[in-house]
Amino acid sequence: MNAISFNPKLIGRRFARCHLPSSRLKKCFGNLRALSALEQPDATAVFPNDLRSRFVTSSIIVGDGQRVAGFRHSHQPLACIEWTTLTEFAMTARYATFCSDPLNPKAAEPDFADEVEAARDAGFMPVLLDHDALDHRVDPSDALRKTRTPEPGLAIYRGWMLKSGAYNALTEALSARGVELLTSPESYEACHHAPGSYEALSAFMPRTVWVAEANLDDPKAIASALACFGDSGVIIKDWVKSQAAGYWKEACFIPRAANTDQASRVIARFRELQGDGLVGGVVFKTYVPLIPVGAPADEYRAFVVGGHTVGCWPRSEGAGNGAAPPTELVARVAAKIPSPFASADFGVDQTGRWWLLEVGDGQVSGLPAEAAAKPIFEALAQTATQRE
Repeated sequence: MNAISFNPKLIGRRFARCHLPSSRLKKCFGNLRALSALEQPDATAVFPNDLRSRFVTSSIIVGDGQRVAGFRHSHQPLACIEWTTLTEFAMTARYATFCSDPLNPKAAEPDFADEVEAARDAGFMPVLLDHDALDHRVDPSDALRKTRTPEPGLAIYRGWMLKSGAYNALTEALSARGVELLTSPESYEACHHAPGSYEALSAFMPRTVWVAEANLDDPKAIASALACFGDSGVIIKDWVKSQAAGYWKEACFIPRAANTDQASRVIARFRELQGDGLVGGVVFKTYVPLIPVGAPADEYRAFVVGGHTVGCWPRSEGAGNGAAPPTELVARVAAKIPSPFASADFGVDQTGRWWLLEVGDGQVSGLPAEAAAKPIFEALAQTATQRE
């Protein structure tokens, strides 16, 4: 069998991919038929037959803190190929936590299934949680009941939106296991809730004001918010969602902010439709006619990791037929986003000006293209390495 040499950075990534806890590593080394291989950089050692079935990946890297070795499947027992001495070897576990499919709890939700392999290839161990138990019942113990996190480490979440309380509970439950989420609860809210990032990004966005839920029945608070827009058009949403898709005219768009009667009807209808699901309050934003006028805007979505743009993809076929937002603009926005992992949506108006429409938490933002998964998880892996 030919010897294989490994780049140290590649070794670290592949080690994370094989997901072996330290206890398993110690057991493996304890069962090496030729334990002296640890002291011989070019020696070859062979695992006993009873260990062969323990490994499921085709290429595995293990180590003892200073030395690492590669293993490959063959029809023979696993062979330990070319020990390599390193000065440092990171062994921090990395987890990509996906929502499980309610109809098949051992698999990820179909909407995220294509991302699992991309996460694994980037060095993350894919694990599953029960979204209903976490977000609806806010029971992190039940949500993580079957989630395997054998080692302390770093985690990202990729799944459906979570209320702030549920995300906080997830953070605390994982922390009790020694696992830290890359995105803190504060950073999650900063990008998941519309007001959270506006101060940092207002220069790129249409004018935005908001009224907290506690003040929504105060006519003066509503009148003061609407007065900021003069006679301009306004669109409304809560901290997270709007009713633009199905109720644009009756519960989203206010043609003239100065028409208080019409504005009151739109706001009332919006609150009725949101019901108990209303989050935070009502956000008022200057209406900007985007291209194409009279139809859903041709938007682009960028993903940002660690303050840098990973990529920017069209969200529709129509958007893909036109120009993308300027790279410099996207980079300037990315540098100001108050979160390590976020999305940013852009649209262009009739004058050719590009606007930042909104940002979102990257963990709960849909991918604009299947091809986006690979570079996003690779960027997340690099960020995880920098934090180790």
